[in-house]
Amino acid sequence: MQVERTNRSFDAIDPDTYVNGHPYAAYARLRKENPVLWHPEEPPGRGFWLLTRYDDVRHVSRHPEIFSSSQGFKAQDDSYERMGPDIDAAMRQIILAIDPPDHTAMRALLMPFFTTGALKGMEDGIRERVKRILAPLKAGDTIDVVPDLAAELPIQVLCEVLGVDKKDHEQVLAWTYQMTGADDPDFNITPARAAGAFREVFEFGRRSIDQRRQRPTGDLVSAVANARFRGELLDRDQVDGFFALMIGAGNETTRNAISGSIHALARFPEQKRILAQDPSVWPTAIEELLRYLSPVIHMRRTTLAGTEISGKAVASGDKIVMLYGAANRDPEVFETPDDLDVRRGNARRHFAFGTGIHQCLGAMLARMELRIVLQEFLTKFPDYRPQTEPTYLRSNFVHGIKSYSVTLH
Repeated sequence: MQVERTNRSFDAIDPDTYVNGHPYAAYARLRKENPVLWHPEEPPGRGFWLLTRYDDVRHVSRHPEIFSSSQGFKAQDDSYERMGPDIDAAMRQIILAIDPPDHTAMRALLMPFFTTGALKGMEDGIRERVKRILAPLKAGDTIDVVPDLAAELPIQVLCEVLGVDKKDHEQVLAWTYQMTGADDPDFNITPARAAGAFREVFEFGRRSIDQRRQRPTGDLVSAVANARFRGELLDRDQVDGFFALMIGAGNETTRNAISGSIHALARFPEQKRILAQDPSVWPTAIEELLRYLSPVIHMRRTTLAGTEISGKAVASGDKIVMLYGAANRDPEVFETPDDLDVRRGNARRHFAFGTGIHQCLGAMLARMELRIVLQEFLTKFPDYRPQTEPTYLRSNFVHGIKSYSVTLH
Protein backbone atom coordinates (compact mmCIF):
# COMPACT_ATOMS: atom_id res chain seq x y z
CA MET A 1 0.00 0.00 0.00
CA GLN A 2 1.38 3.42 -0.95
CA VAL A 3 0.93 5.81 1.94
CA GLU A 4 2.07 9.29 2.83
CA ARG A 5 4.39 9.59 5.79
CA THR A 6 4.05 12.04 8.61
CA ASN A 7 6.32 14.94 9.14
CA ARG A 8 8.23 13.43 12.05
CA SER A 9 8.24 16.76 13.85
CA PHE A 10 4.88 15.49 15.12
CA ASP A 11 4.80 12.11 16.82
CA ALA A 12 1.36 11.12 18.04
CA ILE A 13 2.72 8.26 20.16
CA ASP A 14 5.56 9.98 22.02
CA PRO A 15 4.16 11.22 25.37
CA ASP A 16 6.58 14.16 25.18
CA THR A 17 4.43 15.55 22.38
CA TYR A 18 1.82 16.44 25.00
CA VAL A 19 3.93 17.60 27.97
CA ASN A 20 2.80 21.20 27.41
CA GLY A 21 -0.81 20.24 26.78
CA HIS A 22 -2.47 19.62 23.44
CA PRO A 23 -0.15 20.71 20.57
CA TYR A 24 -2.79 22.83 18.87
CA ALA A 25 -0.43 24.42 16.33
CA ALA A 26 0.57 20.97 15.10
CA TYR A 27 -3.07 19.89 15.01
CA ALA A 28 -3.92 22.92 12.85
CA ARG A 29 -1.12 22.12 10.43
CA LEU A 30 -2.22 18.49 10.13
CA ARG A 31 -5.87 19.46 9.61
CA LYS A 32 -4.83 21.79 6.80
CA GLU A 33 -2.10 19.76 5.09
CA ASN A 34 -3.08 16.12 5.57
CA PRO A 35 -6.10 15.49 7.79
CA VAL A 36 -6.11 11.73 7.09
CA LEU A 37 -2.47 10.90 7.59
CA TRP A 38 -0.56 7.61 7.72
CA HIS A 39 1.53 7.53 10.89
CA PRO A 40 4.25 4.88 11.30
CA GLU A 41 4.61 3.37 14.75
CA GLU A 42 7.92 3.46 16.55
CA PRO A 43 9.15 1.18 17.98
CA PRO A 44 7.99 -0.75 14.92
CA GLY A 45 4.32 -1.59 14.90
CA ARG A 46 1.49 -1.63 12.40
CA GLY A 47 1.17 2.12 12.08
CA PHE A 48 -2.18 3.88 11.87
CA TRP A 49 -4.24 6.53 10.15
CA LEU A 50 -4.33 9.77 12.14
CA LEU A 51 -7.50 11.89 11.95
CA THR A 52 -7.64 15.56 12.91
CA ARG A 53 -10.82 16.87 11.24
CA TYR A 54 -14.16 16.99 13.00
CA ASP A 55 -16.16 15.40 10.18
CA ASP A 56 -13.77 12.47 9.84
CA VAL A 57 -13.78 11.77 13.58
CA ARG A 58 -17.57 11.88 13.61
CA HIS A 59 -17.80 9.54 10.60
CA VAL A 60 -15.54 6.90 12.16
CA SER A 61 -17.18 7.17 15.59
CA ARG A 62 -20.68 6.74 14.22
CA HIS A 63 -20.05 3.72 12.01
CA PRO A 64 -19.14 0.86 14.35
CA GLU A 65 -20.15 -1.65 11.67
CA ILE A 66 -17.01 -0.57 9.77
CA PHE A 67 -14.75 0.77 12.51
CA SER A 68 -14.40 -1.71 15.36
CA SER A 69 -13.39 -1.10 18.98
CA SER A 70 -12.76 -4.76 19.80
CA GLN A 71 -9.15 -4.81 18.60
CA GLY A 72 -7.98 -2.06 20.93
CA PHE A 73 -8.90 1.50 21.88
CA LYS A 74 -5.36 2.90 22.20
CA ALA A 75 -2.98 3.66 19.34
CA GLN A 76 -0.40 1.06 20.36
CA ASP A 77 -1.43 -2.58 20.10
CA ASP A 78 0.56 -3.73 23.11
CA SER A 79 -0.57 -1.11 25.64
CA TYR A 80 -1.85 -3.80 28.01
CA GLU A 81 -0.17 -6.93 26.64
CA ARG A 82 3.10 -5.71 28.15
CA MET A 83 1.53 -5.75 31.61
CA GLY A 84 0.46 -9.38 31.45
CA PRO A 85 -2.15 -11.62 29.84
CA ASP A 86 -4.60 -11.20 32.73
CA ILE A 87 -4.59 -7.42 32.40
CA ASP A 88 -4.84 -7.59 28.62
CA ALA A 89 -7.78 -10.01 28.85
CA ALA A 90 -9.62 -7.75 31.29
CA MET A 91 -9.09 -4.59 29.25
CA ARG A 92 -10.46 -6.34 26.16
CA GLN A 93 -13.77 -6.70 28.03
CA ILE A 94 -14.37 -3.08 29.03
CA ILE A 95 -17.27 -1.32 27.36
CA LEU A 96 -14.86 0.86 25.36
CA ALA A 97 -13.38 -2.24 23.75
CA ILE A 98 -16.37 -4.31 22.67
CA ASP A 99 -18.64 -4.09 19.63
CA PRO A 100 -22.36 -4.72 19.18
CA PRO A 101 -24.22 -6.84 20.06
CA ASP A 102 -22.15 -7.36 23.24
CA HIS A 103 -21.67 -3.62 23.61
CA THR A 104 -25.40 -3.01 23.24
CA ALA A 105 -26.21 -5.49 25.99
CA MET A 106 -23.54 -4.16 28.36
CA ARG A 107 -24.53 -0.54 27.85
CA ALA A 108 -28.19 -1.39 28.49
CA LEU A 109 -27.12 -2.94 31.79
CA LEU A 110 -25.14 0.09 32.97
CA MET A 111 -26.96 3.05 31.43
CA PRO A 112 -29.91 3.23 33.89
CA PHE A 113 -27.47 4.31 36.61
CA PHE A 114 -26.16 7.25 34.56
CA THR A 115 -29.30 8.89 33.16
CA THR A 116 -30.27 12.45 34.05
CA GLY A 117 -33.13 11.12 36.16
CA ALA A 118 -30.95 8.70 38.07
CA LEU A 119 -28.34 11.37 38.77
CA LYS A 120 -30.76 14.12 39.78
CA GLY A 121 -30.96 12.76 43.31
CA MET A 122 -27.20 13.08 43.67
CA GLU A 123 -26.98 16.83 43.02
CA ASP A 124 -27.66 18.08 46.56
CA GLY A 125 -25.22 15.58 48.02
CA ILE A 126 -22.52 16.56 45.54
CA ARG A 127 -23.01 20.25 46.33
CA GLU A 128 -22.66 19.56 50.05
CA ARG A 129 -19.45 17.62 49.40
CA VAL A 130 -18.04 20.56 47.44
CA LYS A 131 -18.91 22.99 50.22
CA ARG A 132 -17.10 20.77 52.72
CA ILE A 133 -14.04 20.62 50.47
CA LEU A 134 -14.03 24.42 50.15
CA ALA A 135 -14.82 25.14 53.81
CA PRO A 136 -11.21 25.14 55.12
CA LEU A 137 -10.03 27.44 52.32
CA LYS A 138 -9.97 31.21 52.82
CA ALA A 139 -9.06 34.32 50.87
CA GLY A 140 -5.31 34.77 50.67
CA ASP A 141 -4.56 31.04 50.68
CA THR A 142 -2.43 29.65 47.87
CA ILE A 143 -3.51 26.17 46.83
CA ASP A 144 -2.55 23.60 44.26
CA VAL A 145 -5.83 23.19 42.41
CA VAL A 146 -5.26 19.53 41.58
CA PRO A 147 -4.82 17.83 44.98
CA ASP A 148 -6.61 20.51 47.01
CA LEU A 149 -9.76 20.72 44.90
CA ALA A 150 -9.98 18.94 41.55
CA ALA A 151 -9.04 15.47 42.80
CA GLU A 152 -11.25 15.52 45.87
CA LEU A 153 -14.81 15.53 44.57
CA PRO A 154 -14.51 12.98 41.73
CA ILE A 155 -12.83 10.41 43.96
CA GLN A 156 -15.48 10.88 46.66
CA VAL A 157 -18.31 10.45 44.16
CA LEU A 158 -16.66 7.44 42.51
CA CYS A 159 -16.19 5.77 45.88
CA GLU A 160 -19.82 6.42 46.76
CA VAL A 161 -20.93 4.81 43.48
CA LEU A 162 -18.67 1.79 44.11
CA GLY A 163 -19.51 1.52 47.81
CA VAL A 164 -15.92 2.12 48.96
CA ASP A 165 -15.35 2.92 52.63
CA LYS A 166 -14.08 6.44 53.34
CA LYS A 167 -10.86 5.06 54.80
CA ASP A 168 -10.02 3.53 51.41
CA HIS A 169 -10.51 6.68 49.30
CA GLU A 170 -6.79 7.49 49.26
CA GLN A 171 -6.00 3.97 48.08
CA VAL A 172 -8.45 4.28 45.18
CA LEU A 173 -6.90 7.62 44.18
CA ALA A 174 -3.43 6.05 44.35
CA TRP A 175 -4.58 3.24 42.06
CA THR A 176 -5.84 5.83 39.58
CA TYR A 177 -2.45 7.54 39.37
CA GLN A 178 -0.59 4.22 39.20
CA MET A 179 -2.79 2.91 36.38
CA THR A 180 -2.69 6.06 34.26
CA GLY A 181 0.59 7.82 35.08
CA ALA A 182 3.19 5.21 34.17
CA ASP A 183 4.59 7.31 31.30
CA ASP A 184 5.27 10.27 33.59
CA PRO A 185 8.59 10.15 35.48
CA ASP A 186 7.23 12.51 38.16
CA PHE A 187 5.06 9.67 39.44
CA ASN A 188 7.98 7.21 39.56
CA ILE A 189 5.72 4.31 38.59
CA THR A 190 7.55 1.27 37.29
CA PRO A 191 5.80 -1.07 34.84
CA ALA A 192 5.64 -3.62 37.65
CA ARG A 193 3.94 -1.10 39.96
CA ALA A 194 1.41 -0.18 37.28
CA ALA A 195 0.61 -3.85 36.67
CA GLY A 196 0.39 -4.38 40.42
CA ALA A 197 -2.17 -1.59 40.71
CA PHE A 198 -4.36 -3.25 38.08
CA ARG A 199 -4.21 -6.55 39.95
CA GLU A 200 -5.03 -4.89 43.27
CA VAL A 201 -8.05 -3.29 41.62
CA PHE A 202 -9.07 -6.69 40.25
CA GLU A 203 -8.91 -8.22 43.74
CA PHE A 204 -10.89 -5.32 45.21
CA GLY A 205 -13.52 -5.70 42.49
CA ARG A 206 -13.86 -9.45 42.93
CA ARG A 207 -14.41 -9.01 46.67
CA SER A 208 -17.04 -6.37 46.02
CA ILE A 209 -18.83 -8.57 43.49
CA ASP A 210 -18.79 -11.57 45.83
CA GLN A 211 -20.31 -9.45 48.60
CA ARG A 212 -23.07 -8.11 46.33
CA ARG A 213 -23.89 -11.56 45.05
CA GLN A 214 -24.39 -12.73 48.62
CA ARG A 215 -26.11 -9.53 49.83
CA PRO A 216 -27.34 -7.48 46.87
CA THR A 217 -28.40 -3.85 47.25
CA GLY A 218 -29.80 -1.47 44.67
CA ASP A 219 -26.50 0.04 43.61
CA LEU A 220 -24.45 -0.18 40.42
CA VAL A 221 -22.07 -2.82 41.74
CA SER A 222 -25.01 -5.07 42.68
CA ALA A 223 -26.42 -4.69 39.18
CA VAL A 224 -23.08 -5.71 37.69
CA ALA A 225 -22.65 -8.56 40.17
CA ASN A 226 -26.00 -10.13 39.41
CA ALA A 227 -26.43 -9.28 35.74
CA ARG A 228 -26.88 -12.02 33.18
CA PHE A 229 -24.79 -11.69 30.05
CA ARG A 230 -25.57 -14.31 27.40
CA GLY A 231 -27.43 -16.12 30.15
CA GLU A 232 -24.46 -16.26 32.54
CA LEU A 233 -23.15 -14.10 35.35
CA LEU A 234 -20.28 -11.84 34.28
CA ASP A 235 -17.02 -13.77 34.15
CA ARG A 236 -13.79 -12.80 35.87
CA ASP A 237 -12.38 -10.83 32.94
CA GLN A 238 -15.58 -8.82 32.59
CA VAL A 239 -15.64 -8.01 36.31
CA ASP A 240 -11.95 -7.11 36.31
CA GLY A 241 -12.44 -4.87 33.28
CA PHE A 242 -15.42 -3.08 34.81
CA PHE A 243 -13.50 -2.12 37.95
CA ALA A 244 -10.35 -1.21 36.03
CA LEU A 245 -12.35 1.18 33.86
CA MET A 246 -14.28 2.70 36.75
CA ILE A 247 -11.21 3.28 38.93
CA GLY A 248 -8.72 3.99 36.17
CA ALA A 249 -10.92 6.43 34.26
CA GLY A 250 -14.05 6.95 36.35
CA ASN A 251 -12.72 9.99 38.15
CA GLU A 252 -9.78 11.04 36.02
CA THR A 253 -11.65 12.85 33.23
CA THR A 254 -13.65 14.88 35.74
CA ARG A 255 -10.56 15.75 37.76
CA ASN A 256 -8.78 16.99 34.65
CA ALA A 257 -11.85 18.92 33.49
CA ILE A 258 -12.08 20.72 36.85
CA SER A 259 -8.43 21.74 36.99
CA GLY A 260 -8.40 22.61 33.29
CA SER A 261 -11.53 24.75 33.63
CA ILE A 262 -10.08 26.76 36.50
CA HIS A 263 -7.01 27.41 34.36
CA ALA A 264 -9.09 28.27 31.28
CA LEU A 265 -11.31 30.73 33.14
CA ALA A 266 -8.21 32.45 34.51
CA ARG A 267 -6.96 32.85 30.93
CA PHE A 268 -10.33 34.27 29.81
CA PRO A 269 -11.48 36.44 32.75
CA GLU A 270 -14.20 38.09 30.69
CA GLN A 271 -15.86 34.67 30.35
CA LYS A 272 -15.69 34.23 34.10
CA ARG A 273 -17.48 37.58 34.50
CA ILE A 274 -20.23 36.45 32.12
CA LEU A 275 -20.85 33.41 34.32
CA ALA A 276 -21.11 35.63 37.40
CA GLN A 277 -23.56 37.99 35.70
CA ASP A 278 -25.73 35.46 33.86
CA PRO A 279 -26.25 32.07 35.56
CA SER A 280 -28.41 30.89 32.65
CA VAL A 281 -25.19 30.47 30.67
CA TRP A 282 -23.93 27.58 32.84
CA PRO A 283 -25.17 24.64 30.73
CA THR A 284 -23.55 26.03 27.59
CA ALA A 285 -20.43 27.04 29.51
CA ILE A 286 -19.84 23.49 30.69
CA GLU A 287 -20.05 22.18 27.12
CA GLU A 288 -17.69 24.91 25.93
CA LEU A 289 -15.14 24.16 28.63
CA LEU A 290 -15.22 20.48 27.69
CA ARG A 291 -14.75 21.37 24.01
CA TYR A 292 -11.93 23.74 24.83
CA LEU A 293 -10.12 21.25 27.09
CA SER A 294 -10.61 17.79 25.48
CA PRO A 295 -9.51 15.68 28.50
CA VAL A 296 -8.99 12.57 26.34
CA ILE A 297 -6.26 12.90 23.71
CA HIS A 298 -7.13 10.06 21.37
CA MET A 299 -9.25 7.01 20.78
CA ARG A 300 -8.74 4.23 18.26
CA ARG A 301 -10.79 2.03 15.97
CA THR A 302 -9.81 -0.80 13.56
CA THR A 303 -11.40 -1.27 10.14
CA LEU A 304 -13.42 -4.42 9.54
CA ALA A 305 -13.41 -3.96 5.76
CA GLY A 306 -11.74 -1.81 3.15
CA THR A 307 -13.21 1.68 3.06
CA GLU A 308 -12.42 5.33 2.39
CA ILE A 309 -12.03 8.29 4.73
CA SER A 310 -12.24 11.63 2.92
CA GLY A 311 -10.96 10.05 -0.28
CA LYS A 312 -8.10 8.08 1.28
CA ALA A 313 -8.24 4.32 0.71
CA VAL A 314 -8.11 2.49 4.03
CA ALA A 315 -7.48 -1.26 4.08
CA SER A 316 -9.26 -3.84 6.18
CA GLY A 317 -7.44 -4.22 9.49
CA ASP A 318 -5.95 -0.72 9.46
CA LYS A 319 -5.90 1.19 12.73
CA ILE A 320 -7.62 4.59 12.91
CA VAL A 321 -6.56 7.05 15.64
CA MET A 322 -8.82 10.04 16.29
CA LEU A 323 -7.34 13.15 17.92
CA TYR A 324 -10.22 14.65 19.90
CA GLY A 325 -8.39 17.87 20.73
CA ALA A 326 -7.85 18.53 17.03
CA ALA A 327 -11.48 17.80 16.11
CA ASN A 328 -12.75 20.02 18.92
CA ARG A 329 -10.73 22.96 17.55
CA ASP A 330 -11.73 22.48 13.90
CA PRO A 331 -12.51 25.97 12.53
CA GLU A 332 -14.86 24.45 9.94
CA VAL A 333 -17.20 23.65 12.85
CA PHE A 334 -16.27 26.01 15.68
CA GLU A 335 -15.69 29.68 14.86
CA THR A 336 -12.54 31.10 16.51
CA PRO A 337 -11.95 27.66 18.05
CA ASP A 338 -8.98 28.68 20.19
CA ASP A 339 -11.12 31.15 22.13
CA LEU A 340 -13.22 30.17 25.13
CA ASP A 341 -16.76 31.42 24.53
CA VAL A 342 -19.25 30.40 27.24
CA ARG A 343 -22.11 31.49 24.96
CA ARG A 344 -20.94 29.43 21.96
CA GLY A 345 -24.09 28.25 20.22
CA ASN A 346 -22.80 24.88 19.03
CA ALA A 347 -20.50 24.03 21.94
CA ARG A 348 -22.42 20.84 22.66
CA ARG A 349 -21.21 19.33 19.39
CA HIS A 350 -17.82 18.61 20.96
CA PHE A 351 -16.28 15.13 21.23
CA ALA A 352 -14.82 15.48 24.73
CA PHE A 353 -16.78 12.36 25.71
CA GLY A 354 -16.61 10.76 22.27
CA THR A 355 -19.69 10.34 20.11
CA GLY A 356 -21.79 7.50 18.78
CA ILE A 357 -22.35 4.25 20.64
CA HIS A 358 -19.16 4.61 22.66
CA GLN A 359 -19.95 8.03 24.07
CA CYS A 360 -18.87 8.04 27.72
CA LEU A 361 -21.44 6.48 30.06
CA GLY A 362 -20.52 8.85 32.87
CA ALA A 363 -20.75 12.03 30.80
CA MET A 364 -23.82 13.40 32.58
CA LEU A 365 -22.28 12.77 35.99
CA ALA A 366 -19.03 14.44 34.94
CA ARG A 367 -20.96 17.47 33.67
CA MET A 368 -22.84 17.74 36.95
CA GLU A 369 -19.70 17.50 39.06
CA LEU A 370 -17.86 20.06 36.92
CA ARG A 371 -20.75 22.53 37.05
CA ILE A 372 -21.22 22.30 40.81
CA VAL A 373 -17.51 22.60 41.62
CA LEU A 374 -17.12 25.67 39.42
CA GLN A 375 -20.30 27.31 40.70
CA GLU A 376 -19.29 26.92 44.34
CA PHE A 377 -15.63 27.78 43.77
CA LEU A 378 -16.40 30.94 41.77
CA THR A 379 -19.02 32.04 44.28
CA LYS A 380 -16.50 31.87 47.11
CA PHE A 381 -13.36 32.91 45.22
CA PRO A 382 -14.40 34.88 42.11
CA ASP A 383 -11.06 36.66 41.75
CA TYR A 384 -8.55 33.83 42.22
CA ARG A 385 -5.19 34.53 40.63
CA PRO A 386 -2.76 32.09 39.02
CA GLN A 387 0.61 31.73 40.71
CA THR A 388 2.12 29.18 38.32
CA GLU A 389 1.56 27.81 34.87
CA PRO A 390 0.03 24.32 34.87
CA THR A 391 2.26 21.29 34.54
CA TYR A 392 0.76 18.58 32.37
CA LEU A 393 0.73 14.82 32.63
CA ARG A 394 3.20 13.10 30.33
CA SER A 395 0.78 10.88 28.43
CA ASN A 396 -0.35 10.28 24.87
CA PHE A 397 -3.84 9.32 26.04
CA VAL A 398 -4.87 11.54 28.97
CA HIS A 399 -4.75 15.34 28.80
CA GLY A 400 -4.47 16.33 32.43
CA ILE A 401 -2.89 18.87 34.75
CA LYS A 402 -0.62 17.56 37.51
CA SER A 403 -0.14 20.84 39.34
CA TYR A 404 -1.51 24.39 39.09
CA SER A 405 -1.24 26.91 41.92
CA VAL A 406 -3.62 29.81 42.47
CA THR A 407 -4.12 32.37 45.23
CA LEU A 408 -7.70 32.64 46.43
CA HIS A 409 -9.52 35.99 46.37
